[in-house]
Amino acid sequence: MKLASFLHPNLIKIKHKVDSSENVIKDLVKEICKGLSPKLEDKIIKAVMERERLGSTVERGISIPHARIE
Repeated sequence: MKLASFLHPNLIKIKHKVDSSENVIKDLVKEICKGLSPKLEDKIIKAVMERERLGSTVERGISIPHARIE
């Protein structure tokens, strides 16, 4: 399976201006969750932020935030 199969043009941000990695994650999750439950959006943000605390997915300006959602 290739990483490209998971990428959607709306979720690729180039020179995205934000003040923190947390705000980048929130912006991306909001885009992913359009039309879904706000509770699900909050759950995803929380899971991704917990995963980021274990080890950042940011490397040289590129980030692929992810988490396991149950």
